Amino acid sequence: MEQMLPELKDYEKKGIFSHTEIKAIVSQRQAFETALVRRVVQRADYLRYIEYEINLDGLKRKRVARLRIPQYPSPSTFASQRRILHIFERATKKFRADILLWLRYIEYAKKSGAARLVGRLFASVINLHPTNPQLYILAAAHELHANMSAASARALLQRGLRLNPHDVDLWVEYAKMEMVFVERLRRRKELLGEGEGAKKVQEKGEGEGEEGEGEGVKLDPLDESKAAPEKDIVADVPQETQSVMDGSIIRTIVNNGVKTLPQTSHLPFHIALLALLRSFPLPAATRTALLSHTYTSLASARASDPAARTIVAERYLADAEGAARVDALKKAVDELKSVAEELQNGEMWESVARWLSEKWESEEEENLRLFLSHHLASAHKRASALSLLTPPTSLIYLTHLRASASPNLLKAARAATKQFANSGAIWEARIDAESDDDEALFLQARASCPRALGVWERWLRWAERQVREGRRDGKWLNGVYEDAIHESLRDAASSAVSSDSSTLTLHDRVLLLYLLHHFTSTSPPPSTLPTAFTRSSFPSPAFFPHALTQPHLAAVQLDLYARWAAHPRVSAHHKVSARLGWIGALVQRREVKGAEKVFWDGVREVQGETRERERLEEGWRRALDGEGMDVEE
Repeated sequence: MEQMLPELKDYEKKGIFSHTEIKAIVSQRQAFETALVRRVVQRADYLRYIEYEINLDGLKRKRVARLRIPQYPSPSTFASQRRILHIFERATKKFRADILLWLRYIEYAKKSGAARLVGRLFASVINLHPTNPQLYILAAAHELHANMSAASARALLQRGLRLNPHDVDLWVEYAKMEMVFVERLRRRKELLGEGEGAKKVQEKGEGEGEEGEGEGVKLDPLDESKAAPEKDIVADVPQETQSVMDGSIIRTIVNNGVKTLPQTSHLPFHIALLALLRSFPLPAATRTALLSHTYTSLASARASDPAARTIVAERYLADAEGAARVDALKKAVDELKSVAEELQNGEMWESVARWLSEKWESEEEENLRLFLSHHLASAHKRASALSLLTPPTSLIYLTHLRASASPNLLKAARAATKQFANSGAIWEARIDAESDDDEALFLQARASCPRALGVWERWLRWAERQVREGRRDGKWLNGVYEDAIHESLRDAASSAVSSDSSTLTLHDRVLLLYLLHHFTSTSPPPSTLPTAFTRSSFPSPAFFPHALTQPHLAAVQLDLYARWAAHPRVSAHHKVSARLGWIGALVQRREVKGAEKVFWDGVREVQGETRERERLEEGWRRALDGEGMDVEE
């Protein structure tokens, strides 16, 4: 504490802080320092101290500017920054594993202009966490942009790749760094001219970074036993300036990335590279050559992947406009269908259908829409002929026919339900396509897909429509709902839903539809739950949170909370959640005695659950104080 005496005297001498304010500063710092010497020190103790010092430094700067105090070296000039950096240093020594703390330290050092310190900090945190790819990326960006040293950035990323060879972000950042380096070479070459200038460019590129003001990131020697072979990362990197400027380094990175990354990472790796190549300011010829190489690499690495082959086929459309777009679209469609013929699998035909459908939806020119629609029908027919038609492909086609108001919709829907009788989505499309839907259609659909919620919803909506149009009476509709509840109960019995699951069973969804119908079909709405619900249903624990969010069921809110809390399969956590919601609803209605009974019943239920009992007691306290309660905290 005595080290701050010259700083504080200087504050008082210059009139930045009064004597009273200085005493408050000393007192506050003593409190923070005391917290830091406790037996158990928290990360938050350091952060509060740092936040206080940063705010104090900001106040000092504002007062210096307002009072127009001359700026010359004095004990208080950089005292605040030194103190903050010192606190950060102590914090990172105490919490070496906290990467976020290290990053906050680095960020503050950058803002303070301590470039040399930033390099040392990156070296320290990378040596402590050598398998964190983001640290190499941040350190390389600092070297490349702050220190203007491509050589240091390259060394960092290559080391990161040797220790983390399967990280896609590192590979992409390595490619980006090399592209920045090449672009700098190109611009210098333009300024210096050809011949002697090119030679100087090469010399400058090899020694780049020597004039940077910051200190480079110096890492500990690499443990070779944990690193990937260097040849897999930077093999055959060309050294000739013109070859480098033509993109040979990027091609090498693409090739080595495909060799090193696992198969599952090939697609995201190529997608990220394609996005980078399209957004980076490269010469047109270089960009075209690198995009072509990347597309070829993707097609080779993921030859049987429908998503990859679709991306490759889309390359024709990337920069096509006007009349050229028509030819580009034709080439893309022809290549997609050719690939589907080559691969001979249903997934590729599904990808072709989805791509054509999406292009049709986004296209505005009528002739192109007709072109795409024709090829979608052709693809659907060809997949069917090859016995490669899948339910998703058929559904895409039916959706397209409906959107385009095609007269072939009904015929195609009926054929699809014959071919895919167990697909609920196909039956839903068939029901939507039928104009004179009758009960026999719904019986057939439910028999084929007994657990398809969409089919059940359409059946019940159809039944409600029959009553509204006067074809059937309310008694018949109640019978339909009761039958649906009984039938769906078989699904509830066969579904293994855990007590903590938030997934609704088919029975739950049918019950929810029934309650919404019951409470919205009459005016005024009933004030009690219907008999069919109270006697013939068995909702899962997940039903109640969903039902309680429905405003139409507000009249039976208390009853639903009571049934949720008493459910035999509800966990202790959700039992407390139910009681807290129940208590909150009762307190809002000023039924405090009822809320108190609910609370004490809950306390008895969770006797052996200390954490849940504390949560219940905290919720009860909040309810009495008039505060809101988070029942799911």
